[in-house]
Amino acid sequence: MEPPRFGVRIAIELIDDMGESARFRIKAATSKQSVEGVALISPKEIQIEFPVEIEDWVMHHARNFLESIRRNRKEGTKWPRKILRWRDVPRGEGGD
Repeated sequence: MEPPRFGVRIAIELIDDMGESARFRIKAATSKQSVEGVALISPKEIQIEFPVEIEDWVMHHARNFLESIRRNRKEGTKWPRKILRWRDVPRGEGGD
């Protein structure tokens, strides 16, 4: 995934559809850093694991992205296979 000039690009790809829960590969890229990890979405929680520490605002956008997927998924429907999103740098974060 090509890093953006500014902001963050977040991509998810379904690894395992477990019915009520799903495991995703998650990639987050800024102009300064590109990381790949794993995310688990379940009815009660969202877990995100990256191998290195990432900036708080990037984690915030990643968590909100996954939360919107969980919230918008209709019961009994399949989890999305692949989604890509871009978000701007929040004010006060200095920017990329």
